[in-house]
Amino acid sequence: MSDERILLQAAEWAMRQNMESLDEQDFHALEQWLQIDPRHADALAEAERVWAMTAELPPLPPLRVARTLPAVPAAPVRPRRPRRQARWGAAAASILAVCLGFFATEELPPLLADYRTATGETRVVQLDDGSRIHLGSHAALDVAYDREIRRVKLLRGEALFEPAPVNAGEPRPFIVENAGGRSEALGTRFLVRDEGSAGTWVGILEHRVAVSLDQQRIELEQGQTVRYSSAFGIRRLDENPERAADWSRGVLEFRQEPLAHALERIGTFRPGLLKLLDSEQADTPVSGLLHLDNLDDGLDRMAAQHGLKVVRLPGIALLVK
Repeated sequence: MSDERILLQAAEWAMRQNMESLDEQDFHALEQWLQIDPRHADALAEAERVWAMTAELPPLPPLRVARTLPAVPAAPVRPRRPRRQARWGAAAASILAVCLGFFATEELPPLLADYRTATGETRVVQLDDGSRIHLGSHAALDVAYDREIRRVKLLRGEALFEPAPVNAGEPRPFIVENAGGRSEALGTRFLVRDEGSAGTWVGILEHRVAVSLDQQRIELEQGQTVRYSSAFGIRRLDENPERAADWSRGVLEFRQEPLAHALERIGTFRPGLLKLLDSEQADTPVSGLLHLDNLDDGLDRMAAQHGLKVVRLPGIALLVK
């Protein structure tokens, strides 16, 4: 199914959830739609965000959390009622137009990337020169090798790079580009993360990396990290790159971190939205080791340790008392 068709369906579901009361049969149909394709949950979450941000549309009503529906076997979704489809067609098209505008300006390059991952997916890419790239969740990159440079463009998300070393047989430097900056490997393993408007984060796991932006250039040693942006240049950080690379080992590790920060990070590795409804718990320190292949179980245990429970609804998981 095309991305445009998925966005249209997600827009319609977002409209129906926010403008009418769905019955149990509707919820079952939505559950089935979410199970058909892993892209559906991401599309629904994006449509809901667009709904909330679009000033021309009414605000979101209070979310009613009554119960979680039991999982149902995948089955053909019942035909849509023609009158309802017509009723929501124009409104769904409005959300779709905004979604497509967003994708055209921000998301089209990742969709056409040489390598990309879905939310919750990690992947190891082996390049022809022997370099290895670990792609994190919801990441995308292009490989643009030429005669002079082994260039990789990080378009979205984060990736851990293990470049083949420069030697007599491979004289070309290995460079990762993101947001106008360059990270040149000097015999190393390193992590680069696109943080959007916050900048680009770079952490060195082994050896050295030269980070450059405009006229600035800084060489980093193992264990060092920086964040760069055209707004503030290159700034050194006091952060542990090994901890930031935990996902490449199949886990997420938390050591006395605020619950809100932990949930934000967990949310990047699971589809849909993850929200904490009790704002008083946001700064509660949490510790734990969550396995990416069983993330929801780890989330349940973390919540229970702090007197919370996870309520799962289509496209969203809520932490409530």
